[in-house]
Amino acid sequence: MVTSFGDIVNSSGDTPKHVNLVLAKLVPLKTLSQRIFELADR
Repeated sequence: MVTSFGDIVNSSGDTPKHVNLVLAKLVPLKTLSQRIFELADR
């Protein structure tokens, strides 16, 4: 999930049930690429 509330969700530890990863906007391209690779590698 990419959201403008990503920092809040990550700091609260209250990630939605079916969400594997929360990223805060604006996500650097390198970070986005790395996270997509990590999720696809599962």
